[in-house]
Amino acid sequence: NNSNAYNGDSGSPAVRPKKADMVINLNSEKASIPDKTSASSNSSASSISSTFSSGSGGSTASGSSSSLTDSGTLVNKSASTAQKFPPNILQPEDIPARYREAIINYSKYRNAGIIETEAALKAARICIEQGKNLDVAMFLQNVLYINLNMSEQQRVRRFEVLTDLYQKIGYNRKAAFCQRLAAWRHVAVSNTNPDWGQSYRLMLESFSGHKLSLEPQEVLENNTGWPVLQIDLLQQLVGTARRLGQPALATRHMTFLLQTMWAQLNSHDQKEMALQLQNLASQCEGAPVPLVLENGTVIPPANLTDLPLCSQLLVKDLPSHMRPAKIAISKVDSGPFLFTPIHFNSVDRRTPKDDSKITFNWVQHDVCEVNVKLTNPLPFELQVTDIRLLTTGVVFEAFPQTVMLQPNVVTTVSLHGTPIEKGDLDIQGYSTHTLGIKSNCRLKQMLHRKRRNLPNHYQVNVIPALPKLELKTSLPQTATFSGMPNADCVTTSASITLYNGESGECVVTLTNTSNILIEYIDATFHSNMDSTLQNRIFQLATDEITSQLPIKPNESIDFKLIIYGEADFLGAITSSQPYVHSSHHDGTNSAGPQSLTVSHGGGAITVSNQSIPSRISSPTGTHRRNDPLTSSFRSSHSGHSSLATLSVGIATGHMPRQLEAQLRFRYSGGEGLQEGFCRQCAISFNVELLPSAQITNWDVLSAEIPSQFYLVLDVVNQTAQEMSLNYTSNKTILIEAKESCRVPVPVDRCPLERILAAMEQQQQSLNSIGADGYPSILSGVGVPSNSGDAADLTERVCSEHISENVNLKWALPGLDCSGVASLRGITLSPTMLDLVTVPPLQWEVKIDKQQVAPQSEVTCVTGQFITLSVGICNLSASVLHQVQLSVQFYQDFQNGHHNYRLETRVTMTGPNHILIPALNKDEKAFHECSVIFFTPGRFKADIQCRSLSSTTATTAASVDSAVVVSSSSAASSSSSSHVWRFIPPVEITVIDQ
Repeated sequence: NNSNAYNGDSGSPAVRPKKADMVINLNSEKASIPDKTSASSNSSASSISSTFSSGSGGSTASGSSSSLTDSGTLVNKSASTAQKFPPNILQPEDIPARYREAIINYSKYRNAGIIETEAALKAARICIEQGKNLDVAMFLQNVLYINLNMSEQQRVRRFEVLTDLYQKIGYNRKAAFCQRLAAWRHVAVSNTNPDWGQSYRLMLESFSGHKLSLEPQEVLENNTGWPVLQIDLLQQLVGTARRLGQPALATRHMTFLLQTMWAQLNSHDQKEMALQLQNLASQCEGAPVPLVLENGTVIPPANLTDLPLCSQLLVKDLPSHMRPAKIAISKVDSGPFLFTPIHFNSVDRRTPKDDSKITFNWVQHDVCEVNVKLTNPLPFELQVTDIRLLTTGVVFEAFPQTVMLQPNVVTTVSLHGTPIEKGDLDIQGYSTHTLGIKSNCRLKQMLHRKRRNLPNHYQVNVIPALPKLELKTSLPQTATFSGMPNADCVTTSASITLYNGESGECVVTLTNTSNILIEYIDATFHSNMDSTLQNRIFQLATDEITSQLPIKPNESIDFKLIIYGEADFLGAITSSQPYVHSSHHDGTNSAGPQSLTVSHGGGAITVSNQSIPSRISSPTGTHRRNDPLTSSFRSSHSGHSSLATLSVGIATGHMPRQLEAQLRFRYSGGEGLQEGFCRQCAISFNVELLPSAQITNWDVLSAEIPSQFYLVLDVVNQTAQEMSLNYTSNKTILIEAKESCRVPVPVDRCPLERILAAMEQQQQSLNSIGADGYPSILSGVGVPSNSGDAADLTERVCSEHISENVNLKWALPGLDCSGVASLRGITLSPTMLDLVTVPPLQWEVKIDKQQVAPQSEVTCVTGQFITLSVGICNLSASVLHQVQLSVQFYQDFQNGHHNYRLETRVTMTGPNHILIPALNKDEKAFHECSVIFFTPGRFKADIQCRSLSSTTATTAASVDSAVVVSSSSAASSSSSSHVWRFIPPVEITVIDQ
């Protein structure tokens, strides 16, 4: 019966009783077969030989018309028409029964073995023609247990006949079993002339009966058959090949066994067979090439695809600084974007995701990397040599790799190679050399590939070659760098320490290390700072780079980079307050400077403590800071300078700070540039800024001449070295470490034309916004109608004027370094603005009809009657309303104190002040009074005009009227009226008669 399984060597005596049981079970329904030991062992050899050589004579005695199909199944063509035979002729179904009776009778006699065998074979052939396969199997099974005394060649012939008959009825496994018995008989110990070649041939032909194929991949895909039988056959085939003196065949079959039967072997058998393969390969190394036998049979290559076991194959992208990127092209405006949630014929839904397509690109002639995770399933160390990638498509040069794998440990192996051409590259897998076997481990041939998420292959696009750029700087490198995004593209670093206001120089060298011209370079800075502040700190001239292009292979270019220690030099020093990286929520400087008073002719004053008392009459409120980055429409309560609002947290310059930025280069050349690809690399800059000079307080005082004013500053030396401070072109002062000093800086007043130009520019921008048709919060609001905005704009212009004209140059002689303290963002109160800006009034002062020149002395005697006449002219473009012109005498004690109580020393005839209701543009006004001095002394005349209110001349909101609002009106509701004084005050010396 075909359902009976074979689990051992049927030729061994130990298994014969089991086969005898099969025979008994098979024939128990029809007849019992006696013990074959009674058969004769001395039967004639010539008789049995004639039986083997006889045909199927007499098999058609029934006269029925029948034929065999391809599978060996007999089809009776006359089944539909029952034939009637004469009484003396047997019916077809009686013939097997008569043969069975005859065989039973012959089995009773000792010397009838040959006749019994011949009867069984003839009965089998008749049953084949009748399509009775079970009866055929019964007769052939009986032949196997007839013990005849014959030569080995006759035994082989008998098994070959049995093989042929089994194959005709489709009993392939039994046919294969008989082929194996015949193969054993060729090399039996009793065979004086063993034929190992015939034995190997028969074993190889029995593959189909054992559900095996010469192609290993077919065996793995079909996964059918009986593993015990298959392993036993392959082991015998290996031994036979060795006896043939064909170590290549023996190695191939052992490799085939391990590749196809690895899952059916236990750990002990895996180890033993792996060692056996290693011994075989030491005689003849296995290679993945077909072997052709003498008879033309081709033995396909066998590969150890799962030894070692691959759990992952990961295609790696190039390093960030070598990774190709598309050169950004400005997009053409194609109209408004229309959003719809409906996706018509969405590509994502129509096209399935292709896991084999790699999303990034490789570059021609660049070393590329693939990571493979390998596991050694053997209980001993496994050396894998000559591991390299298997590819198709463009030419690829793979680099070999050797690794020692520990038992049951996942090891990641990096495989490298270089694509020689551009185009599509298919990564099929990798090749190995282990246990003496060279194997091509292709992903599509790996067992349970889908379970390991391994595709058939990986496809990578290789773009044309790109140049390579090497970066160097003249600054020392940092140990650790770059916590910024895209830090992986940084190839080198540079660090520098500067004092606030100091400038440093860095020479950057670009070297082309490839054989391709670098034709395109784009250099930009990236940091967490505001772009304006970043451009102040890092000053890069890109034209210096582009003028030196192209860079030839193995050549270099240099360019200079200026690094400036930008800081906020304005603000009080609060040592107890922790360093804050952002501005206050209320927008005010909690430690802002206050105004102070300095005598007119006083020089620099050194103060030991850091805090200088402010003027008693000055407001106690904090000063707001001008922000040149913000618009002029901010409220009057805005706080810190522009530096305080930036993300880097430069609120004040009195704390050490660490700044980080990247200088990124995008470069390309050659064919890669023509296709729009480039590379990116970067230098990481780490800048440490140390405090230098800090301005804690400031005030504005009138100067000796009308065109100037004094900016009085309290400067603190925050370094540990002696500082030299140059505050004018010819004045320098030394400040000890951690000490402060007060210096007066003469500054030209801010002209009205500059304020007028700023107002015109602001008005034009407002008009352009309205003309563009976009909505604006300022629509319908004229500049002159918003006095607060105009005052802010005036303050900003004046602040810029001061920062441009005041240069505080400091130097540290002990460290041979110098810098500049900037006044950018200085704030000015309305009272300060009156002294900073050029007054809108033109003065004409006469004594006894003689015009008084600035800084001229007037002398008179006591009791002399003198006439003082004052004339003013409105130079602004608007009407000044409620202008009060006043004259008041006082004595200056040159110590900061003035005496205005002069009732017993001087008297005036006529009013000392007049009120002018309105003073139009270019209109003049005069006032005259007489003065008599009673006592000798030095007196000064304080001549001033106070504007109690100011309105524009017209309602047309002209730009000229805006100037008046900004320069001569009340700056805000909280500020007092503007006061313009005749500077310097008239000085009169009175002597005795």
